[in-house]
Amino acid sequence: MNGMKRISVIVPVYNVEKYLPGCLDSIMCQSVKPYEVICVNDGSTDGSSMILEEYAQRYPSIKVIEQENGGLSAARNTGIKTATGDYLLFVDSDDELDDDALEVLEQCVDKSTYEIVFFENSMIYEEGMDVNESKNEYYRVKYDYSEMHNGRELFCKKVINADYVESAWLMLIDREWLVLNNFTFCQGALYEDSVFSLQCYFRAQNVIHIKNRLYKYRIRRNSIMTQEHTYRHFFYRLWQVRECLNMIYKEANNDKEIEALSRYTLQCTDSARAVYGRLTDDDKVKVPEIDGIEGLIAEIAHISKSDLDIKEQENHLELIGLAEELKRWNRLIIYGAGIVGKKTYSWIKNNGLENKFIGFAVSDSLNHEMNIRYIGDYSVDDDCVILIAARESYHEIMIKNAKRFGFNNFFRIHFGLEQEIDKALEII
Repeated sequence: MNGMKRISVIVPVYNVEKYLPGCLDSIMCQSVKPYEVICVNDGSTDGSSMILEEYAQRYPSIKVIEQENGGLSAARNTGIKTATGDYLLFVDSDDELDDDALEVLEQCVDKSTYEIVFFENSMIYEEGMDVNESKNEYYRVKYDYSEMHNGRELFCKKVINADYVESAWLMLIDREWLVLNNFTFCQGALYEDSVFSLQCYFRAQNVIHIKNRLYKYRIRRNSIMTQEHTYRHFFYRLWQVRECLNMIYKEANNDKEIEALSRYTLQCTDSARAVYGRLTDDDKVKVPEIDGIEGLIAEIAHISKSDLDIKEQENHLELIGLAEELKRWNRLIIYGAGIVGKKTYSWIKNNGLENKFIGFAVSDSLNHEMNIRYIGDYSVDDDCVILIAARESYHEIMIKNAKRFGFNNFFRIHFGLEQEIDKALEII
C-alpha cells in the first residue's frame, strides 16, 4: 500500500441478487484496490449468498460474514466490528462506486488527518423509471466547503445554506475515531443515517467536504424514497425529531448551533407531516398530534437568542432574589453552554450583572469558542461563584466535577425549558 491509508468497504447485503454483481464489480475494479471488502449477508433468501461466495473466491480481499436477518443497521454494525482498515466506507449493495472513488478518497486522507471526508453522489434510475429532478436536487450541494472545518461548524453552514444531507454512504470515516466514540447505527430503525450522521458531525473536530461525485445511488421502485409510507415510517420520522430535540438540549454550545439544530428539527417535523398525509385512516388513528411539537421547537429556537426580551423568560425562572445575591460576588461562571446556559447569560445581562460574567464552563477539554472553556481551566478564588445551568438531572455530577477543581460556591439555575423539552418528548 506504500504508506497509503487503508480503506475498509462495508457492504450490507439482503436479497439483492439483481444488483450485487454490479456493486461488487464497481468496488473491485477501482483504480486503487480496496484494502478489504466486508460483505455482511443479512439473512438473504435469494441468490445473493452464491454471488458472494463466487466473488470471495475470485478476490481474497472480500470477506463474507453470514448472519440472521437483523436489518441494515445490524449489518453495518457487524461490518464496523469486523473492519481493520484505517477508514470505513459504507456502500449499499444495490448501489455502485465511481471508478476512481477510492483513489480520490485515499489521496484526500493522505494529505491531512480527517475524521470524516464528506463527498457527493450521482443517481442511477432503475430501468423504466422516469428521472426525478427533485430527487436529484435533494443530494446536490450548492456551496463549496472544501476547507477543513470542525463537524459542528460544517453542520451549521450546511443547514443554514440548505445544503445538509444525511447519509452514511456519503462519508469516509476514521475507524478508530468511530469506535472510540462508540457510534453505531440504531438497529431496526428507518432513517437510521440521520441520527448517526448528526452524532458524527457534532463530535468530529477535523472534517472536509469535497465536491467529487464518488457514489452512484440507485433509485428503486421499492426503496424508502419511493415506497408507500406506513405507521412505521411515521414513527421513525418522529424518532428523528426526538433525537434532534435531545441534541439541542445536550449538545448545542451556542446560538448558531441551536439555530441550525432547530432548523433541522423542523425539517424532520415537516417530513413527519408529509408521511402523516400519506397514511391510511387506520394508521392515522395511532399517531400523536405533531402541531404541538412544531410550536415547541419554534419556541426553543426563539428563547435561545441572547437578545431575547427577558420579560418573557421571567415567567419560567425560579430566580427570585438571586440577582441581589449575585451582586456580592465579583466573578460569575456559567457552567453549561447550551440552551439553559444561554438563557442564564441573557438573565445576567438584563439584571445588570454582565460585568461580573467571565465565561461559560463545560465538562470536556475539546477546543471551544472564545468564551467557552473547560471547567478545569478557570482559576479558583473566594470571589467566584458557579451557576449550574443545565438539565436538573445533571446538576449533581456537574457540582461534583467542579469541586474536583476547588470550586465551592454554587447556585443551581432552574428554567421551565426542561418541562417544555420533556413535553415535546412525551408527545412523541
